[in-house]
Amino acid sequence: MLHGTSLLRWFETDLTGYLAMKDSTDPVLLQRSRALARAMPKYRPVLEAMEKLVPTAPMAAKVKSLRQRIEAEFGGLTTAEKLMAGGLTAFGKARQWRTARFGDNIQPYTRRFRYQ
Repeated sequence: MLHGTSLLRWFETDLTGYLAMKDSTDPVLLQRSRALARAMPKYRPVLEAMEKLVPTAPMAAKVKSLRQRIEAEFGGLTTAEKLMAGGLTAFGKARQWRTARFGDNIQPYTRRFRYQ
């Protein structure tokens, strides 16, 4: 999965930050927590798709755990988010199929330059 663990860490960090700041009396921290809260609905469909696309069961368990924590705080997926998750999953499956058949053309080949 392309950048899977990075996204997972990003989403987890945002959730942790939100939870740490949501009850703050500092207006700056409260404003930041609200910004993080507005991002959470965008994470839910991505996590739903990730759970189906990750290559290992331990990674799927981590994704599921984070998805459940976000849903416990912000609610489950809306119908629109379920459709988005389905589209992301379909795109991801198509990408996995393409990579398996034709290789990974996203990554550029490595070039090494030596200057003297």
